[in-house]
Amino acid sequence: MSEAGSKKAAIVTRDELYRQVWETPMSRLAEKYGISGNGLKKICKRLHVPCPPRGYWAKLAAGKRVKPAPLREPPIGRPAQVTIAPTAPPSAAPRLPELDPETAQQLAEARVRTAGLVVPATLRKPHPVIAAWIARHQAQIEADKRDLSRWGRSTLLTKAFSSLERRQQRFLSTLFKEAEKLGYKVKGEAPYNTVLETGQNRIEFALRERVRQVRRPLSDAEKSTPYNSGRSWTQERIATGELIFAFKTFLGPGLTSEWRDGEQPLEIQIGEILAVLAVAAPLLERRRQEAEQAERRRWEEEKKRREEHERQQDRNRWRRFIEFAKLWQEAQLARDFLAALERLSPEPEGSFWGSDGGGMAQVGAGTTR
Repeated sequence: MSEAGSKKAAIVTRDELYRQVWETPMSRLAEKYGISGNGLKKICKRLHVPCPPRGYWAKLAAGKRVKPAPLREPPIGRPAQVTIAPTAPPSAAPRLPELDPETAQQLAEARVRTAGLVVPATLRKPHPVIAAWIARHQAQIEADKRDLSRWGRSTLLTKAFSSLERRQQRFLSTLFKEAEKLGYKVKGEAPYNTVLETGQNRIEFALRERVRQVRRPLSDAEKSTPYNSGRSWTQERIATGELIFAFKTFLGPGLTSEWRDGEQPLEIQIGEILAVLAVAAPLLERRRQEAEQAERRRWEEEKKRREEHERQQDRNRWRRFIEFAKLWQEAQLARDFLAALERLSPEPEGSFWGSDGGGMAQVGAGTTR
């Protein structure tokens, strides 16, 4: 049983809760009751118990004088106490699919081969795709300079590569060179339209900067605009300077598909990326062959259904043909019968009654009525 699951519900008064939240940080106090900090804040709000503002505990630790907000009388109808029940522990997260034993063994062997690989700190002899990227960028800078001298425009000047772009170039150049040793071909243009090809398979990937979304209070001028009417904040995207590498093509169950700057920079993790690439090629080829076989089976089944449908149509046409033949035979029989009647020489005003009695054919001298 987890620690949260072993806690019991507790009855706490407003006065006691007020004292506790000003003596213990909210997150630690929430752990004591087995709930989240946000859940404890909601309880305080419901009981009209003031909570320490942001930065309160930092100022207190720095020796600055801070004064707790007073506990005022609650509005009429507000409870004087509350029962805090621990939150049920979250269900276990679904386990990621595991690698099959053969792939796991291949990955372990590939990790041994790529263990010591790192991205160099300087870019020497860049891969042709990266060299082309740098050349295009330099050509654009020269073209902007010529336009500036001719037209006097400075707002369209192409900027020099940033430190993050230099990191991307070093990383991709190393990745492409090592991937080619594994049998891959590099196609496209860097930095955003490049793929790795192995046989008839393509691997798409992305190397991008991590962007963080934050809320920012609106200024008075921004609040006055019609677009921000009734709003007090806006969402902004803040660049972090951190890199993320991700395979956009599904390589196989159990294989890692994303790496990012963290305790180790992305440059140190390139060996693991290449180890995954080493085992991805046979997995992709096997999956492609299985897909082709499945498509071939689907096509054969569809062909059988189509042929059976055509045979059924032929049977239906033949059945209708036989029905028409029987009708023709009956019509011919009726014509023969009428012809035979015409050849007879019945008595004048003679008549022949139908078998059902419902009609009468009168035959005169050679005339049928």
